[in-house]
Amino acid sequence: MLSYEIRTDDKITTASSDRLIDPQEAREIHDWELVPQSGDPITVAVMDSGIDEEVAKTHPWFAEATLTKQYDATGQGTGEDAVGHGTGCASIIANAVSEVELYDVRIFGGSGANQGFGPIRDAYGWLIAHADEIDVVNMSWGSQRDVPQINNLHERLISKDVVDVVAAGNTGGDGGSPATAERAFSAGAIDEQGNPTRFSSFDPEKGNPDVAAVGQNVQMVRANGTAMGTPLSDDYVKSSGTSFAAPYVTAAYVNAMYKKRGDYDQKFMNTAKDVPGTPKDGGGILKLEDAIK
Repeated sequence: MLSYEIRTDDKITTASSDRLIDPQEAREIHDWELVPQSGDPITVAVMDSGIDEEVAKTHPWFAEATLTKQYDATGQGTGEDAVGHGTGCASIIANAVSEVELYDVRIFGGSGANQGFGPIRDAYGWLIAHADEIDVVNMSWGSQRDVPQINNLHERLISKDVVDVVAAGNTGGDGGSPATAERAFSAGAIDEQGNPTRFSSFDPEKGNPDVAAVGQNVQMVRANGTAMGTPLSDDYVKSSGTSFAAPYVTAAYVNAMYKKRGDYDQKFMNTAKDVPGTPKDGGGILKLEDAIK
């Protein structure tokens, strides 16, 4: 039976517990220009473990975000996040843009893993059916290997003009679907010094990753009753993984789209800062200001 899981790397977090990449440091690493909202708000679907609805309504990191629609593919309901992963990813996006509409697409329950294809298939179906409403989808999860069924669904979604951002994986080697889908836009992880992390997956023959973003010891909002990574307080947690690099790339797309609508895949890669001697950074470290000039 196939296994699909949220990709986190708590060993990295524990091993470097004195480190923390807060939003200000992340913006400095990525030359972040916050672009004011113009036109209709950009809509981002977060396909993950759910978004804690109470936290999304009350936490200051979500002040410029509106949780507009929710879809549950797990049978466990909407409005909750038993893992904290989806809430954390959504908070990174919400805190790095001037305004955003969030769609919560829940595919994982309390374990953070699925032992079957059903929830993934159903969630993709929902996204495809609502593609005309969605600008970007953030997917901070993946399979343990390349899976044609997922890749086919992913290509169908992208063909609907939805921008995708996918976590590259945390194996330190080959990644899995959907990051390995032909047109997937995937994010590898770097640390606070701009070095690719040892856990960040890469398989250049499949174009994974495309760019790299901060993904080690990343601060994010803590969902109620969860303890993912290292709790910093009742309100914040830090964790590591390409899961948390992907939301920064998603937020970069939102900022870019407020500047000017268009296809930024190639522009992000062309303007990224190369890390010499390694394929783990893909096109390089994302540099937002250069990409939206």
